[in-house]
Amino acid sequence: ADAELSLRRGHDVRHYWRLGYIQTEVQDTVALLRPDYFRDGATTSTFLTAGYTFIWDRRDLRFYP
Repeated sequence: ADAELSLRRGHDVRHYWRLGYIQTEVQDTVALLRPDYFRDGATTSTFLTAGYTFIWDRRDLRFYP
């Protein structure tokens, strides 16, 4: 799951903040064959992600998608 917040105060500047939650799972065979795939031979792993993007676009002509 992801959530994104965008802020555009002017014509040329945009800010984007992202937060995410990721859960991955493998079959128990993978954990048996590669105990270091996840920590301590676990079959699931979860973690949070965060990101920030700053866009400063000063072009004279921008096409609207």
